[in-house]
Amino acid sequence: MNNCEAFDVVRRAVENGKVLRMLVTPGVDKNNCPYYWIGLRYDMNEIVFKLLVNEEIEAYIMAFLKGDEEMPEVTSCVPDTVTGNKADWLLEHRIKQSVHAESSNEVMTISNGRNFLCTKLKFQNGKISYSEEYSDILSFLKPDEQ
Repeated sequence: MNNCEAFDVVRRAVENGKVLRMLVTPGVDKNNCPYYWIGLRYDMNEIVFKLLVNEEIEAYIMAFLKGDEEMPEVTSCVPDTVTGNKADWLLEHRIKQSVHAESSNEVMTISNGRNFLCTKLKFQNGKISYSEEYSDILSFLKPDEQ
């Protein structure tokens, strides 16, 4: 499935009112293209796939998550390119989208001996999840808590 086909799945699901919730996990791939790992939930089904993003696609996804009645037009499926540090792009994305979130929470998880800080931004129609690996979980404690 190419990127235009992937976006068309999102667009048709949203326009037909089939999607109840959307789960989004942003990232940057090896070609320095930003993407969303998308989960579309409806009834008892979930479709999961990778969608490369640009400003128009990002605005469309955010409009759905926030419950906007008017959806922005998407005229291009060509992904943006991240110049610079991938972690900086993710941090910038999280800060920009947190302004629109209804709530957020952070949880430290351990998986296969690796530590992750998971941040979830919750919206009317879904959530965005960020996960960042940390080698030292004690670095999150304030000096007086250690």
